[in-house]
Amino acid sequence: MVKCWQFRLNEYNITMVSCSARCKMEDYITVKEAAIKWKVTERQVQILCKTNRIQGAVQVSRIWLIPTNAVKPTRQWIDS
Repeated sequence: MVKCWQFRLNEYNITMVSCSARCKMEDYITVKEAAIKWKVTERQVQILCKTNRIQGAVQVSRIWLIPTNAVKPTRQWIDS
């Protein structure tokens, strides 16, 4: 089964064709928006995406798209 998506990011000028009506761009935020929302750097958000710590994050070309309802992952270790 082939899935296709529709994404239009003005700041990155990316357009893909959609077959699915349930996936809307309003459901995703960019790395920059997530960094502001979670008060961390953009690089930290990219690393969280790359290590699969943000559930539902999708990479389109070089751009990460993060679900708007995603929560900031907690630390994996506990400081002693």
